Amino acid sequence: MDLLPFARTRMKLSPDELTAMVRYQVGALKAFLDAEDVPLHHVKPHGVLYAMMYRDKEVCRAVYQGVPKGVPVFGLAGTLHEEVAKELGLPFVAELYGRSRPEQGRRRV
Repeated sequence: MDLLPFARTRMKLSPDELTAMVRYQVGALKAFLDAEDVPLHHVKPHGVLYAMMYRDKEVCRAVYQGVPKGVPVFGLAGTLHEEVAKELGLPFVAELYGRSRPEQGRRRV
C-alpha cells in the first residue's frame, strides 16, 4: 500500500524519514505474511522512488537501510541499486526495465 504517493510523486524526505517509511511499510507487510506463515520473499521499491534511488546514492542507502537483513532487494542492474545493496550486504536480484513513450508510436517489449 502506497500511503505516501511515491509511486507517482517526487517527494523530498530526509534519509531518516525514508528509512522509517520503508521499515513501516515492510513491517506492515511482514505482519500479514507472518500471520499466514509466509516468508517475506523480497523488497522492490516502485514508481518515482525507484527512479530516485538509481540517481541518488543517499536516497538508495536510506531506503535499503529499512529492509530487514537478509531479505533480497530487486533493482535495476548496474546502477546504485546494485552498488548500495552490495555495500549494505543485502542480497541483490538484478532486473531490467524497458520503457517506451507510447506517444511516439513505440511499443513496450
